[in-house]
Amino acid sequence: MKLASLLESKRSKKLAGFLIKRRKPLGILLYLCGLVYLGMLPRDEFNRRSFVDENALMVGLVRREFRDSQSISDYAEELADFGVDQEGLMVWLEASFSRIGLEVYSQNYSAVLPAVAGPQAASVSGRSVYGVLRAGRASSAESLVFSAPSGEAANTHGLAVMLSLAKYFKSKNYWAKDIIFLVTTGGEIGVQAWINSYMGNAVKGINAGPLPGRSGAIQAVINLEIDSPKIEYARIMIEGVNGILPNLDLVHVLTHLSEMEGIPSALHMGWEGVRSHGRYSKPDLSDSAHKLYTVASLMAHQAPGLPLAGHAPFLRHRIDSVTVRGVGSGPTAKPLLNLARALEGSFRSLNNLLERLHHSEFFYYAPSRGRFISIGLFMPPLGLLLAPLMLEISSSIIVVGNT
Repeated sequence: MKLASLLESKRSKKLAGFLIKRRKPLGILLYLCGLVYLGMLPRDEFNRRSFVDENALMVGLVRREFRDSQSISDYAEELADFGVDQEGLMVWLEASFSRIGLEVYSQNYSAVLPAVAGPQAASVSGRSVYGVLRAGRASSAESLVFSAPSGEAANTHGLAVMLSLAKYFKSKNYWAKDIIFLVTTGGEIGVQAWINSYMGNAVKGINAGPLPGRSGAIQAVINLEIDSPKIEYARIMIEGVNGILPNLDLVHVLTHLSEMEGIPSALHMGWEGVRSHGRYSKPDLSDSAHKLYTVASLMAHQAPGLPLAGHAPFLRHRIDSVTVRGVGSGPTAKPLLNLARALEGSFRSLNNLLERLHHSEFFYYAPSRGRFISIGLFMPPLGLLLAPLMLEISSSIIVVGNT
């Protein structure tokens, strides 16, 4: 027993000496292996094919029936008349929601933003208007949110699509969840003020009035941003505050239905899926380079932890949400009716949910709309990237222990 312990002690000392002496070249080798491993993950051979894990969603099985493109055009013309008159626009939206037959409510808020470029903090104020479509087949225990921003960015056509779908949804009696149509000013601050009041949470710096009307637990959110009468493709924005991501099933529902309606889709800031569409073509990049760029863009946008679109504040409350951003108006652009039908199908799929999305991934990277990298796949290269640090720590512990 003593001999075995002595031999084991000698082997340990020899291994410790080797690690201390060779830790730098070994660390560099492991780090390079991690980088190569990470760079290979976007290739199809090293990741998984996308699939919808939640059977209740039944994506694409229902017949999409919305065809009122004239309604979208009419609403867009009326919205364009308001220009920068946000107060007048909000009053008109309240009246429009009321004419459709929704329960209409509004909320005022103010916020003090921390100083970034100067000594003085900035103060902003705004208003949110929302209409609630009550479910005809169930109580108001659960709800979905269809949001669209108004204000700094031009979203006339996004609001037009929302109003047209609200009018259409009101005429149907198959809804099992309430649908909240939310329009906010002030970008993410307005959305944050509204969801804080809805969830009963107070945030320092945001003073939001109470919500006069409520619904049930929010299960999913789709935020819509469109600035042109036709779109080349749909960009699916998924990054939230502090890098939080929505359930992957929600992303798959939107990308799948968009493709079924002839709308190419791209994830985050990637070019994948739009390479053959007009001025967005990038023929100098290979397929693997496109996918690597898409993954790198997601990492780069997650790193600062800042919100990128109106869906981000919902993710902080563990509510699955995404932003659908219509991009481009080139020669191959599709009418907004196609995207509206994809959104109709998405809400009908979410209407089937029996519980919150939980089957699919919450930690992932998506190199393309048809593939994803799960946490189990990208943890090994992350371990290799951290290996040099662990070697340095282990060497320091050994040296300190010997002295």
